[in-house]
Amino acid sequence: MVKRLTWLWFVFVIILAGGAVFILWWWRSSIDTVSTCSSQDIALGIGTTHEADGVTYVHAVLTNSGSVSCKMSGYPQVSMLDAQGTQFSQGEAQKNESYEVKTVTLDAGGQAHVLLAFPDVSSFGSSGVCSAKSTTLRLYLPDSGVSTAALTTPLEQEVCPGFSASTILSGS
Repeated sequence: MVKRLTWLWFVFVIILAGGAVFILWWWRSSIDTVSTCSSQDIALGIGTTHEADGVTYVHAVLTNSGSVSCKMSGYPQVSMLDAQGTQFSQGEAQKNESYEVKTVTLDAGGQAHVLLAFPDVSSFGSSGVCSAKSTTLRLYLPDSGVSTAALTTPLEQEVCPGFSASTILSGS
């Protein structure tokens, strides 16, 4: 009888351990396993542009050119460069905190954007505070601990005080 109880106890422990392993496997597989986007898998381009109330709005479009989904959130570091690759003194965008930070998941080929706001040069008169036209937009992804490589794309735009960038937004 003692041998039988020992054997039953052993079988019970094995079944319990197997159940625990299954539960852990199931729980791990249900956790979000999408990794943070890396600059190697993101292409930067320019989307729609429109003007309103003395501001030019430009969509800086981020396209997942990788083969798997990735996610990003937060504010990218955005700056404007001249033809020599030098950043203008007014060339780093301020964070436009009117937008809520959300995590955006990009499937392969999926797009997100950053809304850039450029105050109109005419608002500043001949004060000289605006830069000459930039030739390049440079963007570092948020959470760039994954990859610190800059993304660049051509963009001719005069940069004045108040130049700002939104958080990462879904869609293009």
